[in-house]
Amino acid sequence: MIFLKTAPFFFVALSSALYDPSSGADWRQLKPTSPKPQGALSSIPFPVGIVTKAFVWVDGRWKPPCDDEEIEILEDDDLPTKWADIHQIDVGQVLRPDLVDGPPQRKPILHEEPEYDESDCPDELEEPPLPDPELPCDEADFEDLDPNDIVGGPVSVVPEHRLHKRDKRSETFNSPIKFSSCTEEDTLVMYLDNGVLRDPENRIGSIVGNHQFQFDGPTPQYGALYAAGWSVTPNSLLSLGDQTTFFQCSAGDFHKTYDTAISDQCVPVQLEVVKLESEC
Repeated sequence: MIFLKTAPFFFVALSSALYDPSSGADWRQLKPTSPKPQGALSSIPFPVGIVTKAFVWVDGRWKPPCDDEEIEILEDDDLPTKWADIHQIDVGQVLRPDLVDGPPQRKPILHEEPEYDESDCPDELEEPPLPDPELPCDEADFEDLDPNDIVGGPVSVVPEHRLHKRDKRSETFNSPIKFSSCTEEDTLVMYLDNGVLRDPENRIGSIVGNHQFQFDGPTPQYGALYAAGWSVTPNSLLSLGDQTTFFQCSAGDFHKTYDTAISDQCVPVQLEVVKLESEC
């Protein structure tokens, strides 16, 4: 397994003082100093979820997952969807379960094998029992993680989620979001408004004192680092300030999400935002 020994991404808080909800301070000011990426949206007019896109270890460094192939969507076309794999428990914590049987399917199940070109797969990656991982790509505008921050061998990554279809919907909002997802009982449901994430319980999506991403409310918890500054980039990624790389760290049968690597078993990921629709 590949270990990260330092945290290559770390936001600087606006103030060194700890946030205290009892002080009446404006928690909306708990945001990164960096601006959102060019073209990113701070508000989305429908509920959204998250699909994990893990980095891949290739040639001694982490490579970001490739963007999905551009698909021309006509008004009468069905839109492809992915499974929103980030869940939420009652207390507001955000978790990604380690599934053995793969993601749930809509009814009826589409018995289609995902297309995969083995010639593009690095030799050192072993084929997992679940659908194949996303392949790395070279992006001129992306800065690779520093290989000096990483020691060890290959790491298992989050599998690419199989695609299925959803009912066609006419869209009037010029959305950067390319996929939708069905929902389960514990699927994380989020609403983005003016840079603030909320869940159906009106709790605030924040980065708390231990750098974990979770929801608290009606105000962020004591010592919260960030509670605003969220956006969705033109390529559908969740962004905090200008940061689109997060980390998922093992916690038993789950992975928790952080804004930095808090242990040596954390994997860099991107969080793709998908539109949430009907139940699975």
